[in-house]
Amino acid sequence: MFVALIIIGFLMVTLSGFEKIIIYLNFADRVGDIAALKNVVPDYIWLITNLTFFCGVVLIVAGLGFYIASPKNKK
Repeated sequence: MFVALIIIGFLMVTLSGFEKIIIYLNFADRVGDIAALKNVVPDYIWLITNLTFFCGVVLIVAGLGFYIASPKNKK
């Protein structure tokens, strides 16, 4: 179970990065840097990418926590 949580967490973190890359590529002709990009893109779009990233981090930490707390790991 913990391995699945860790893998899903890494996939969500990666997805968050891809989302930000796609957003940048969509507006690359209008902006030159990340500060200008944040002014062009609505806040709720950045919220989606940030929530995806933080949910991925939470799943990774939960998976590691389950691994550490598993009875097979205790000797």
